[in-house]
Amino acid sequence: MARIFLCHASEDKAHVREVYHRLRAIDGFEPWLDEEALLPGQNWTREIPRALQTSDFILIFFSRNSVAKRGYVQREMKLALDALQEVPEGTIHTIPVRLDDCEVPEPFRRYHWANLFDPNGFDRIVCSIRAELAKRPGTPQPPILQPPPRTSRLEAPTTAATALEPARDWVVAFTVPGEAMSARIVVSQLMKDRGGTVHVLVVFQTWI
Repeated sequence: MARIFLCHASEDKAHVREVYHRLRAIDGFEPWLDEEALLPGQNWTREIPRALQTSDFILIFFSRNSVAKRGYVQREMKLALDALQEVPEGTIHTIPVRLDDCEVPEPFRRYHWANLFDPNGFDRIVCSIRAELAKRPGTPQPPILQPPPRTSRLEAPTTAATALEPARDWVVAFTVPGEAMSARIVVSQLMKDRGGTVHVLVVFQTWI
């Protein structure tokens, strides 16, 4: 499960809330948004930094509101930078996200950002998270589907103990008096690899 912290200014809550719900709809993603995660009575000044520091990814939402705003959002940005210093070089961890055409603060300009106002902005965020998750050990890979073996009605599943080979067939056709139907009986003689014979009767009924 990928824990994703959403760092934002309160003025941008509506945009970030939409991102939160879209991320929650993706299997394996666990976004963290204060208004959804905090419980009544919890100390938010302690819970928010804890959630940020224990997250796998941090999305920092920049806008004209957050860039120019003073207060707690600036503290969250500094905490994100501190957390970023503790991850290995080359790891995707903190992803700048622009909500409008604002200037990205200097400390974050070295990291490529996503523009949420672009048509594919959200998809690029998802691609970044998945690309990083794919590099981590223990990430389950999608199963490779194999087509089922081709078999006919004269073939049985083969195992080491019961391998069967079709030998010869007899077909008998007859009609049932008083019935508007006929029947075909197929008798297949199958030889087992360990000796002996097996007779299988398969009845196919067809309307005429």
